[in-house]
Amino acid sequence: MGKLIPSLLNLSIPQSAFSPGLKTTITHVQAFTKNFNCFHNVDQALALFKEMISQIGCGFLVLGKMMKLCVEPNVVTFSTLINGLSYTAIIDCLCKKLYLKDALSLFSKLKEKTIRPNTITYNCLIKASLGLDQQQVAKRLLDEMEDNKILLDVVTYSILVDWLCKKERLDEAKKIMDTIRKRGIEPGIVIYNNLLAVYCKKDLVSDVQDIIDMVRMHVIEPDAFTYGILVDFFCKKKLFKEAKDIVDTMGKRGI
Repeated sequence: MGKLIPSLLNLSIPQSAFSPGLKTTITHVQAFTKNFNCFHNVDQALALFKEMISQIGCGFLVLGKMMKLCVEPNVVTFSTLINGLSYTAIIDCLCKKLYLKDALSLFSKLKEKTIRPNTITYNCLIKASLGLDQQQVAKRLLDEMEDNKILLDVVTYSILVDWLCKKERLDEAKKIMDTIRKRGIEPGIVIYNNLLAVYCKKDLVSDVQDIIDMVRMHVIEPDAFTYGILVDFFCKKKLFKEAKDIVDTMGKRGI
């Protein structure tokens, strides 16, 4: 483990990334190297670090876009973007590896430094919490978002619906769908697929039809997963004509 820090420093990172304004990011990287108790080996830590660096790179794309539009980022804009991205990138990586305790610890430090977490940060933590069945943690995070007037987006709702569907808590999933519509948010095909898969599994024919009708009504394009669920469902119900119609539609759409 003693080779971890030298290994991180030897990573191939563009020299342009190390401008004076990125001292904040470098500070965060140094903090990252000091807290590696959750890693089993150097390779594991390096993989996580590389993923973090790639996400911070997105920040430079945003800055580049601003400059192309002749919008000069000031010190506050630059510092806010890099601070938020570097912390969120590390938290996201930790959450993907299900190091929830470490992610929450870093999240607390973020707030102590008065860096305002955004919806993306909360989404990462909520998804990891539910993935580990830490419902109380997820609820606390959702309550915190509401208290801080941080709006839930379609990704947040998708995470919640997906988890509820996996637990077959369909009434609660339906309530969330109602909330999404009331807030004028387009659910997207992923959320409909989650519900559709459970309805088909439980042989809830009327609910399956309701989802199909809603997708059509909102002019949402079904994807390959949607069609796959329906073909499987119709075949199991021996509704071969309906299954063939779906396959024909897929062919016409080039799926």
